[in-house]
Amino acid sequence: MNYTTKIITTKQAFQDLENEWQKLLELSATNQIFQTHAFLFSWWQEFHPEKLCIITLRDAENRLVAVAPLFSEETSEGVTMRLLGCINVSDYLDSLVQKQLQDELYPILLESLAGLTWRSLEWCSLPEESASRVWLKQFFVSERVVETQQDVCPQIILPKTWEIYLSELNRKQRHEIRRKTRRLQEREHRFEEIKNPTQQDIDDFIYLHKQSSQNKRDFWDNVHLGFFRQLLPEIGKKDWLRLYFLRVENERAATMLIFDYNNQFLLYNSGFYLDKYRELSVGSLLVTYTIKQAIAQKRQIYDFLRGDESYKFRYTKTSKPIFDVCVTRAAAN
Repeated sequence: MNYTTKIITTKQAFQDLENEWQKLLELSATNQIFQTHAFLFSWWQEFHPEKLCIITLRDAENRLVAVAPLFSEETSEGVTMRLLGCINVSDYLDSLVQKQLQDELYPILLESLAGLTWRSLEWCSLPEESASRVWLKQFFVSERVVETQQDVCPQIILPKTWEIYLSELNRKQRHEIRRKTRRLQEREHRFEEIKNPTQQDIDDFIYLHKQSSQNKRDFWDNVHLGFFRQLLPEIGKKDWLRLYFLRVENERAATMLIFDYNNQFLLYNSGFYLDKYRELSVGSLLVTYTIKQAIAQKRQIYDFLRGDESYKFRYTKTSKPIFDVCVTRAAAN
């Protein structure tokens, strides 16, 4: 079959791909919210690195069958090309390639990439199952290719019922969940699930996130504020957002930002009053509540996303690695 390659370099052309992009993503081997047009277009508008360079591949009937969503930056050693979204706010990234045609499409996509001027490629946050990991090594065999494990993403493979999940935990963790739940019952409280947040909801989320630690306070520069204020309403419209709050005596004491996408709950960010409600463990209670909600809604996976923080492994023993692949040419073209 004949295929046509085109390089997208403008914001308008990127925006025009929205509907086709999502259809292709749903046919790709990796399908994560961080690869969606809504997420990456919001990222591009706010972080806006140097040059957009999205490689698209269409078949003879003009159907979009593959996308390498890239941008380029000039460095002291030459041009570096990275995946859009790389790296700070995106937990999984990859190219979009129709799964059934991977063996046919990857060589064409990478041949187009090889014809561009660059010194290095940095494809970050690739899932373990990503075919890009294999194809980058095979195609650029004459270049220096280095793959490193960037991090892990702890996950719960969700059972059919909450009771089964509890039975799979160790005795100490089951006891802690029940003890904290009983203690919460002694206080006036309620859980909130918001699918389409107002500006006040977003402000409350950011405020509680800042209360959790100094690192989280430092995170909120103007660029990150702009990104989240644009992204959250957009994915809310698509029904991919679940913003949770735990109210204690009518005050929002804890929050959790969950992406509900592709039959998964993805715990993206959380925050809580560090001192005021410490004795209630409001953060842990909200984790427990959202796991229970994911099971009730028959989701397959609860993903804690990137990071090996110890609290995550109280809820699961399972994790998946994510990888970075860097290709370096001996000299620029």
